[in-house]
Amino acid sequence: MVIDKHRVLAQIALQPKIRSVEIADAMDCEAEMIDRCLAPEIAAGDVKVLRAFAPNGRPVSGFEFSEAFVRTAAYGAIAAAAGIDAAPLPPVAATVAPPAVARPVPAPKTRPAAVPGTATEPPMTYFDKAIAFIRSNGGRVDNESLREALGLGIGASPISYLRLPTNDGRLKRVGRDWLLGERAAATPRYKAGLAVPRALKPPVDVQSPFRCAIWSDGMMELQRAGQTIAILAPAEQAALSALLAG
Repeated sequence: MVIDKHRVLAQIALQPKIRSVEIADAMDCEAEMIDRCLAPEIAAGDVKVLRAFAPNGRPVSGFEFSEAFVRTAAYGAIAAAAGIDAAPLPPVAATVAPPAVARPVPAPKTRPAAVPGTATEPPMTYFDKAIAFIRSNGGRVDNESLREALGLGIGASPISYLRLPTNDGRLKRVGRDWLLGERAAATPRYKAGLAVPRALKPPVDVQSPFRCAIWSDGMMELQRAGQTIAILAPAEQAALSALLAG
């Protein structure tokens, strides 16, 4: 797929600090393709890369034009094409950027303990919600309707939450429409609240006290000595990654 770079640059001019997932959703492509498209401008210092987060908590790139580039005729042409009335700015002396402010790491959400003797309904995954919504609407829905059905915010792309079931054939994407895939009836390998994943026995004479894996529904499982010690949702995984990166 060929990315229209002029359109990408116009999006950044119209909305400084725009996230890669927002541009990708507007252009119906993968967020990683936006990063590759802007690589020359980033290397030249014309576009700055900012640290941002997708609505699902996953770290993504944010973009804005550098102050020096905004004062060039090249930016004026981009702004004019985007319909922005941007008068040329006079050159200014270089200033030292203020120190970056550390982004607070959100605390993982805790699930209330179940009352003994009562049954609890297992939470629906994004895939469960997508399947139910598509089936109830004749087997085909558009991207915007699915985003609202999943409760995603403006700028969020359903593909960011449904990549696994799309890759394994349980969902199918045609243009900006979503359909049930040939394997729509197949259940994920692990589903929170319904089954306990089978622990693989280590080979003889091999010590494997700790394991971690990400299941087909996006949940991360941590094991120690064959026993599950933690299961992390995607948002909790992002919080842990941000803490380790800091």
